[in-house]
Amino acid sequence: MPLTDGISSFEDLLANNILRIFVWVIAFITCFGNLFVIGMRSFIKAENTTHATSIKILCCADCLMGIYL
Repeated sequence: MPLTDGISSFEDLLANNILRIFVWVIAFITCFGNLFVIGMRSFIKAENTTHATSIKILCCADCLMGIYL
């Protein structure tokens, strides 16, 4: 449980149900979309392997952000 600072609290972080639903939707879209890109980049032969590897690494980081959400 985070410490409250008098302005916001744990209960008020995502108190609105609409915000909570949108966070879940964005998290699922982010995770599945990035996993799809990682999978497709792994199967498709790329001319520039450095570029393909950079995209895979960025997708991994973005997928971790989706898990964090």
